[in-house]
Amino acid sequence: MVPHAALVSSEGLADKGDKLHFDAASASELGRHYATPMLALQRAAAPKRGKRTGDPCGQTAFHELPLRNE
Repeated sequence: MVPHAALVSSEGLADKGDKLHFDAASASELGRHYATPMLALQRAAAPKRGKRTGDPCGQTAFHELPLRNE
């Protein structure tokens, strides 16, 4: 497997009759197939999000914030 990559199946999707291009419904479905692994890859690659707060010793701490759509 290639790092930072994902594969999805196009099994069961229909072409436009030219055996080359997906029909509109199948193209939309293929996008849905890609969405889940793509979002997972993006989350894994994203830097941790947090808000900065200072402590009395001058150290900076990061408090993790929840990601949207979770």
